Amino acid sequence: MSKRLLVLIGVGIVVIAAAVVWRSWHDRAKQRAEQNTALLRAIESGDADTVESLLDDRAAVNATDEAWGTPLHFAARKGNVEIAKLLIERGADVNARAKENETYWTPLHGASAFGHGEMIELLIAHGADVNANTPNFGTPLVCAAGAGRERIVELLVSKGADVNLTATVSGTTPLLMAAGHDHVETARWLLDHGADPNSASVSGSTPLSMAAGHENDEMINLLVAHGAEYTLSVAASRGDIAKVRELLAGGGDPNAQDEQGRTALYYAVRRNQVAAAEALIAAGADAKVLFQHGGGLLNYAASLGNEDMVRLLIEAGADVNAPGTGPLGSSMTPLDEALARRHEKVAEILRAHGAKRSRELGDGPQ
Repeated sequence: MSKRLLVLIGVGIVVIAAAVVWRSWHDRAKQRAEQNTALLRAIESGDADTVESLLDDRAAVNATDEAWGTPLHFAARKGNVEIAKLLIERGADVNARAKENETYWTPLHGASAFGHGEMIELLIAHGADVNANTPNFGTPLVCAAGAGRERIVELLVSKGADVNLTATVSGTTPLLMAAGHDHVETARWLLDHGADPNSASVSGSTPLSMAAGHENDEMINLLVAHGAEYTLSVAASRGDIAKVRELLAGGGDPNAQDEQGRTALYYAVRRNQVAAAEALIAAGADAKVLFQHGGGLLNYAASLGNEDMVRLLIEAGADVNAPGTGPLGSSMTPLDEALARRHEKVAEILRAHGAKRSRELGDGPQ
């Protein structure tokens, strides 16, 4: 037998062996994937017997699913303590991180967000980090506070959760989430247990600015009573003329913008606080400013049908033909806004000062 033939035979044997190995690996990988899918389905349906059977058949207890994380993540969200105990007994990592939408939640985050107190007790008893932090969504306590789950908030704090720990990138805190979702009683509990009323996210949002943005006076009163800094925007939003004047006299900038690019005059317009708007304009607030979303203040006032505010802004120099972003993405002038919402008196005021529709200016739909 020639040397060349021997080489070819050897190569052939190697190729065949590699194919067999690859096929075996592929089959095992497929089987594991099928087992893991079956395991998640069993957890979803609460079928503990099937879960145990699959684990006996070597389903991966810490396999990570792109959507849900590990089986324990799934069980924690579902609140199935029996299955969670079984998974932990088989070696489930109680501090595993899920990559779903880059949340990097642990099972404890999920249990906290969905309000499963018994699950929380179980996870912490087996070593779950009560202050496990994530880039944007923070700790389990942030999840509970954002969902308004006061009982869970109390439980987590009793287990050592830090009421002021901020998310590693966004800087959000439990109180910011409670205020941002209008959970007054949760916010009250946090404040009573040491939450900082002036905590701020990286973007500059504070609990008070969140409350002002939602026009939540109950939340605003609560935060101010606990020492939140009373800003010019909040005072303007509430029509607190005495405070507006006090802050302006103390050097407050009437054109300062918050984390959303909005000024105190914006908040006065939003809630039709004409006297506050007058004080701000007298102090130099710019009535002509255009915002990134929604156009100018006059566009906003016209859309709300606030006649006195519209007159005031026009007197202060607001552009009666300022472009704004309408509901269909087209450029809408203050007159367009007034007519679209059937504010006929506002439309008359605008027309008397030279206002036109966008189609008359050649900027809108014909």
